[in-house]
Amino acid sequence: MDDTSIKESVQAFQSVWERVGSVSDLPTSNASPEVPGEGERLRTFMLNAVGAAELYAELSRRFKSAAPVLSRLAAEERAHLRALGLEYYLLTGDSFTPKAGEPEIGGLLSTLRRAWLAEGRSEQGYLHAAAVSPLGPLYREHAANERRHCELLRGLIAQALS
Repeated sequence: MDDTSIKESVQAFQSVWERVGSVSDLPTSNASPEVPGEGERLRTFMLNAVGAAELYAELSRRFKSAAPVLSRLAAEERAHLRALGLEYYLLTGDSFTPKAGEPEIGGLLSTLRRAWLAEGRSEQGYLHAAAVSPLGPLYREHAANERRHCELLRGLIAQALS
């Protein structure tokens, strides 16, 4: 091999290496590791979502008349969990699979009221996070879903009281 072909080979290798050898230019998420507390915020939201999903699933098994609405709420909370889990993975490179404890279920009305209050707190948490996070669009979408969950729960409470 002569000097010219060696030089051309090295240049070709460097060109290919620049394209595939470095992942530092790849976007990891809309959120960046520089955002303090974003990973912890996502973990908290994920814990809330898994708890709500488990609660609604258990309520749907116990209270058949409300099962269609409660099953839908459980499915939507699981969808929140998946979306948040994706962002957490993109941000940290780690997966986080929260485990819910046994849901605390008393009477139907008191449990629905506690869930209604929790959905309202979640909505406010998402709105606050949306104001300070690069994940604002996702958080605003989740806040709107939590507001709708409040309305559905309010409807179930009204139905149970009539």
